[in-house]
Amino acid sequence: MSAAPTPARRGAWPDVAAIAGLALATLGVLWPLGLTNRILAGIDALTYFTPYWAYRNEALRAGRIPLWNPHLFFGAPFLANIQSAVLYPLHWPLAWLPAERAIIWSAILHAWLAAVLMYALARRSLRLTPLAGFLAGAVFGLGGFALARVENINQLNGLAWLPGLLWMADETIRAVNERSRIRRAIALVVLIALSFLAGHTQTFFVNMVALGLYLLFTAVLTVERPRWRRLVPLAAAPVAMVVVAAQLLPTLELMAHG
Repeated sequence: MSAAPTPARRGAWPDVAAIAGLALATLGVLWPLGLTNRILAGIDALTYFTPYWAYRNEALRAGRIPLWNPHLFFGAPFLANIQSAVLYPLHWPLAWLPAERAIIWSAILHAWLAAVLMYALARRSLRLTPLAGFLAGAVFGLGGFALARVENINQLNGLAWLPGLLWMADETIRAVNERSRIRRAIALVVLIALSFLAGHTQTFFVNMVALGLYLLFTAVLTVERPRWRRLVPLAAAPVAMVVVAAQLLPTLELMAHG
């Protein structure tokens, strides 16, 4: 006879169910893209991102980093154009798909990620119930604000990390010991780096402003915690810029000529 589930295991099931439910909801909303032969036909999606993704995916499949685009003008930098998002890890598994399908599945993946990370923020930081967290995730990831950016896929990709930034910053502040704080700070660095590598600098700027305001807000509400703890998440941003130097430095060089 099998042992009865422990309280800890029973307590995880609502979260697992909510995350699975958000996946089903994402497919339910975006099925005309993911489960049919349709493609995104907006101006930016069709004339800008699809050719970029086709060239990038071809290079990645060949095992090379596309530094230069010989097909635009008399040649132009490719990796240095941050919107090409060559170094964004979540694009690499999609390189085996045709560009128009890769864009669609990137949109589905990031809409779900946005919903899941908002769920985590609602559950862990705001202490909401699983149902309330599910609704928060669905509204953020599948609402008009996020899905209006599907055509400009790099905006959606960057926006998806916003609730994760707020959640992990809060986790870093509330960590109970130094080892836990370091782990969470590293996770925050990774999330900031992903937000940048997603390829839309304006969205990254919005994310960083939101993170700064959230930290200011939590500092006012948590006056009983040592002040130095609130400074730890602030250090994550410059560390993340070092991590993404392979993208940041070429982009800055290109901007100087633009």
